[in-house]
Amino acid sequence: MKKKILKVFAVTIFTASLFSCGTNHNTPSASSSLEASSSLDSNESTTSESSSSSENYECISIERAIQLAKEAGEDGTSESYYVRGTIKTVSNPTYGKMIITDGTNELSVYGTYSSDGSLRYPELEDKPVAGDEVVLYGKLKTFKDSPEMGQGYIMEFVHNTPDIDINDYQKVSVLEARNKEEGAKVKLTGVVASITYANGLIPNGLYLVDNTSSIYVYGRDIAGQVKVGNTITIAGEKDYYVLEKEQANAEKFNYKGANQIANPVLLENDKQVSSWDKSWVEEVYVKSIMETPFESDITTKIFKTTALIKKAEGSGFTNYYIDDLDGKTGTYAYSQANGNDYSWLDEFDGKICTVYFAAHNAKASAASCVYRFVPIEVIDENYQFDLAYACDYALRFFGKDQFETEYSNDPALKLISSVSSELLGIDKVELSFTSSNTNALEFVVEEGVVTMHTKEVSVKTDVEVTIKATYKSSYVTHKITISVLPEQKVEGMSIQEAISVTDGTEITVKGIVLSSLVNQSGFYIIDETGVIAVRTKDKETDKTVKPGDLVSVKGTKKHIKPTDKCVGQIALDSAEVLVNAYGENKIPTSVYKLGETITSLYNLDPLEDHTTEVFKVQAKISFIDKGNYTTVVLVDPNNEQVSLGLYTSSSSQYNFLKDYDGQVLTYNVAVCNWNGKNYYRGCIVSVETSEGATIYNQLNF
Repeated sequence: MKKKILKVFAVTIFTASLFSCGTNHNTPSASSSLEASSSLDSNESTTSESSSSSENYECISIERAIQLAKEAGEDGTSESYYVRGTIKTVSNPTYGKMIITDGTNELSVYGTYSSDGSLRYPELEDKPVAGDEVVLYGKLKTFKDSPEMGQGYIMEFVHNTPDIDINDYQKVSVLEARNKEEGAKVKLTGVVASITYANGLIPNGLYLVDNTSSIYVYGRDIAGQVKVGNTITIAGEKDYYVLEKEQANAEKFNYKGANQIANPVLLENDKQVSSWDKSWVEEVYVKSIMETPFESDITTKIFKTTALIKKAEGSGFTNYYIDDLDGKTGTYAYSQANGNDYSWLDEFDGKICTVYFAAHNAKASAASCVYRFVPIEVIDENYQFDLAYACDYALRFFGKDQFETEYSNDPALKLISSVSSELLGIDKVELSFTSSNTNALEFVVEEGVVTMHTKEVSVKTDVEVTIKATYKSSYVTHKITISVLPEQKVEGMSIQEAISVTDGTEITVKGIVLSSLVNQSGFYIIDETGVIAVRTKDKETDKTVKPGDLVSVKGTKKHIKPTDKCVGQIALDSAEVLVNAYGENKIPTSVYKLGETITSLYNLDPLEDHTTEVFKVQAKISFIDKGNYTTVVLVDPNNEQVSLGLYTSSSSQYNFLKDYDGQVLTYNVAVCNWNGKNYYRGCIVSVETSEGATIYNQLNF
């Protein structure tokens, strides 16, 4: 293990061959430190395997420091002490908070400075990191009964190069590293394009770029040593990272994780500021990234786009959205610091800008995977939309996405036929539709709305549909092919029969789509005999249905996660939609359970099956600010001390009810237990407003 010895000053880093603690016990100051090192050349840097020492300081052991801290208590010692140890971790590079150890004992150091106190840890040109030996000078005390050095001056330190065999690491480009198998040891050189932060604005990783691609490098130690623009060389291991609790869901959607380098070691740093190479960066629409399959391995690769930056302040956090030109297709910037790491985006709020960004990872839930972005660089170029592209815009974001590729039953599909955008200054792009075979598929105007109908055919019939976007005197056309299939009958057992079959049985069930599940992929179906949850294989299936559709669904009837404390959740699992006869079928609400309250739902016995029931109750929805997050519950208006929690990963999943916060309304609520708890949670199926409207939960649709 090689060692490099450094003395830390406000302006210059002085080095000696090695250090240990001797007899000179002086209060640190710029003058005394400079005098002690005046014989050294300011550019000298030597390494040695010997144990010789300049013996500049009279150090105490970490064990003795802990004893003195305990004796002094919270008031602290009256004098300062030199303490030598090895840095176990730098937990907060913003303050230089660290733990030093002698291998047996550990001492916390709240914050560290240069030897004369003029520079804080992050301002040091060179700084000690985990694994380095260090001499610190400071007073000792306890904080909440834990011994610590409150303010430590870094007198000297030794860089201990990590004990790795560099010959085990293959020198490759960033693009080659991205394509390596998991666990491959690689050596990379590139420019730091961005630094990421954990809670407390603690650096925890960086984006490394060369002239071939980009990749994320995860590690607090390395992130705390570099700055944006530094050209660095690292050694590390190729990795794909997925949060442990999301791994099962990620596998379901063929997402193998964020493409990154783990266990990095910093080998070289030029400490200069250089621009990063953008020549390889692909220009895309945000929409195209959001639609990229999760097995495509695009995470941590930087793209260029034109996007709308939006700031949304929540309770204890701020979200920043990167949306496409329609103002809604996109996602939020991934933050582990409640959005504080993106305050630099404030000046771009509400503006359409040139954005360099990466899909940092994909959040994997039971319902779906969703890409989360990291903005790398944003440039405000006073964007003005060119109205010559108004027709292309209308087709891309509204015209083409209205259709499925095939239909076996008449969808009676109501179409968007006029597109405007206040954001872009577009006023009414007209969309019209033409069928090449009106005997199989036709467009009609019904009550001023363009509706697509399919007709009965005996064999599969391909129809060419022309979509024409017209804006003022210009137009653009786009052709798609839609297959019309022979009509399929909607068949299957009743929901009550499905509930009664033995667990593990694959069955086909006929029913009407009622509403979306929450925090799971799928939906509820209902008939005149009951209600059952349908958990689908993927979110794409959910997008093919809507409330009121008559469907045949095939899946395996199960109790999800039964335990000795609960019966679990009844569901038709791993389901697929065999037939969708569409329509606006009447919801048979006669099966809803009456006479219950939020209090009685709260007290339901989890050892009794209730997950195939919908209850009509009076309730008040409440979005409760918890500081760093918001929770959502249904409150019993007759006993406001009792509330039923809703099964959700985020209160935003119920944002469609935000306007009714605090109002007492009639809610149709299914109780659920997807996680094997000893209590039930609620899933709002629909709400009946005071104006007489029924609003259905369409989260997954």
